Amino acid sequence: MKKNANFYFLVSLIAVMSWVVITSLGFKRLEAQLLPILTSGIIILLAAGGLFVEILNNRKQTTDEGENDLWNSERSRRFVAIMGWVMGFFFAVYVLGFLAAIPLSVLLYLKMRGRPWRTAITFAALLTISVYLVFELGLKSDLYKGLLFSVIDR
Repeated sequence: MKKNANFYFLVSLIAVMSWVVITSLGFKRLEAQLLPILTSGIIILLAAGGLFVEILNNRKQTTDEGENDLWNSERSRRFVAIMGWVMGFFFAVYVLGFLAAIPLSVLLYLKMRGRPWRTAITFAALLTISVYLVFELGLKSDLYKGLLFSVIDR
């Protein structure tokens, strides 16, 4: 089986997230353990699914080099686009905080994918409300407010 960069990335991701789970089990408070275990567990499941798909696709790989070059260039373009969205979301969280970055990112993403305004606004609002209810009210943890709102609060 020919292993490509995706295979190694997914294996590394599973290893790092496993380390996060093991490390967070040493935290004394359940509230401190919960977020890293949940997020890392979800990432491990998704990466394992991606690894499974990668192994299946590797078996079905065509021998036509022209088709592979087109596939790799399309895959590279999609990878860059996804990483752009992820980095944009991280930047938005850093500057605006979670409760402003989540609806902004969801709204922009859904509108750029051609969804109607009503759908985009509904999903952005529902996700933001869910995050607020789970983390702020349910777990009583303060979400990062961002640079902009930290300065305004002073």
